[in-house]
Amino acid sequence: MAEVIGSEKVSEETKKAEVVETTPKYTPAETDIYLKKLRSENEKLRKDSDKKLEQEKEANKLILEEQGKYKELYETTLREAEATKATINSINKKNALMVALRDSEANHPELLESLFKKDGEYNFELDGGKIADWENLLSPVKEKYKTEFGTNVIVGADPSKGNDSKDLFTKSQLDKMTDKEWNAPENYDKVQLSIKNIG
Repeated sequence: MAEVIGSEKVSEETKKAEVVETTPKYTPAETDIYLKKLRSENEKLRKDSDKKLEQEKEANKLILEEQGKYKELYETTLREAEATKATINSINKKNALMVALRDSEANHPELLESLFKKDGEYNFELDGGKIADWENLLSPVKEKYKTEFGTNVIVGADPSKGNDSKDLFTKSQLDKMTDKEWNAPENYDKVQLSIKNIG
């Protein structure tokens, strides 16, 4: 077994030397100066930390503002795109309606346009550039406004030309006739009828 060398007794000199070496050698004034220095360093570190936190807050605030601006710009652009899309859709519907009314021999398509709207919007859908279910949409309108559809034929003779009939004289023929020809018994009835037809 190994022999332990040591003594439990410590000399007074050794105790005194150890105590002297481990005890700080500051006077109360030096302690105050040291504490002030520590406080100053601590205050500087705290201010630097607060400054960095404030800069980080500002950076985050700027990021949020930029995100808000981009979001607002995105939403504005989206609204404008939707409005443009609606306008284009309305123009396409109007053009399709005008073509369909023209093809249906409408005399005044622009006057009939409002009959195909409800609350300012067209009440039909497009299918490949044409109006879906056009015949069913047109039937009630065509029935109610018969005079607005088809070709109007004016019956009668043009007064400036007279009638091409051999039974009547034209205006130019009457102008060229002499008084004797006007009053001739064979022309009298024909002249009177021609004048009534012209005038």
